[in-house]
Formats: sequence, C-alpha cells, structure tokens
Amino acid sequence: MFVAEPERNTPVLAEHEVVVLGGGPAGIAAAAAAARAGRSTILIERYGFLGGAAPPPASRILRPAREGERRASPGGARRCR
Repeated sequence: MFVAEPERNTPVLAEHEVVVLGGGPAGIAAAAAAARAGRSTILIERYGFLGGAAPPPASRILRPAREGERRASPGGARRCR
C-alpha cells in the first residue's frame, strides 16, 4: 500500500551527524554520549519537556531548572540563574 502525495519542496533547517528522536532517559543519554564523542547532535522531542514516561520525581531531575530554583547536583545544590 502507498500514499500518494503531491510533489513539494521541504526546507532543510539543520544538518547533524546524529539525530536522536525522543527526550526520555535513553534519548537524553544517547544525545549526551554522541555530543561528548564530538558528533554534531540534535535531540528532538515532540512535547515541551524532557523526561519521557519517567515518573514525576525523576522527570523533575531531568527538566531544566527554573530561575531561582535550587537543584541537587553531583557537585551539591546550586541556584539557577
């Protein structure tokens, strides 16, 4: 079975060596590993937050800190600016 689509020109917005689809824990780890290895990497997440299906306590660790919020990190608590 095939779906017929009209011909169209789709703009290319970026080029990367590694494209990771999904911002769950595995996607975050894959993107971080590729970036640390020196690869041009992009992480694409369809929703506005990272964490995937992680339970809320874990997703709090994975999301970016809000301004003024204290977050625990391996180096101790720090304030996000």
